[in-house]
Amino acid sequence: MAGLAAGKSSAPNLAGSGVAPQASIISVKVDSLLKNRRICGSAKPCSVFFDSDLLRGLEFVYKQRRAFNIASISVSVGGRSNKRGCLRSPIRRTVAKLRRSNIATIAASGNEGAANRLSSPACIPGVISVGATNTADAVLSYSNSASTLSLLAPGDKIGLPMPGVVSAGNEVVSSGTSLSASLVSGAWAALKSHKPTATVDEILGALGNTGVPVFDPKNGLTKRRIQVNQAHAAIIP
Repeated sequence: MAGLAAGKSSAPNLAGSGVAPQASIISVKVDSLLKNRRICGSAKPCSVFFDSDLLRGLEFVYKQRRAFNIASISVSVGGRSNKRGCLRSPIRRTVAKLRRSNIATIAASGNEGAANRLSSPACIPGVISVGATNTADAVLSYSNSASTLSLLAPGDKIGLPMPGVVSAGNEVVSSGTSLSASLVSGAWAALKSHKPTATVDEILGALGNTGVPVFDPKNGLTKRRIQVNQAHAAIIP
């Protein structure tokens, strides 16, 4: 996922690079390794993401805001959610603090095909939620959607470089809203480099206002698929 946002290829003209190849990445571990057979089943041990882990990760980033020039946080995880739980989540307060510091929290909408529900933490107010489209600008059938969805981005059959998994120069092809969220994180870094003082609302507005309208037949909603070059031109440095 990091490669989609800020990977830097050695190929001519940076072919195969991420959206913001000059950006740096801070990796923060937000999962717990469990050996509980009841939770993991035959996959014991397994990695599990708890809200408490994510909250600590977000707080860590907030504390680093003066040491590093942080544009956004990419959260390519998702869990079940309900409206009440999203509104009352303790993560909401930290997301708001980050937003006031001009740091966006970007999360995948989830891959359950819901028409009126986003996965957590995408459902939490203040989070930039991202759904997935294909090359024909159609919303993927499994991409969660709701009226609160922030943006759409490509997420179908995307090549992922995975050092140690596949040989150099090869990729693993994957799909999902997590990939879309990573691409938006890269777009955020590119736009932030263009105007370092830009607020979260300003960048979100640029991406939304210049994006391609895409209709979702699951719920009749139209959301915007990002166009980074158009958003870049819309932000006056």
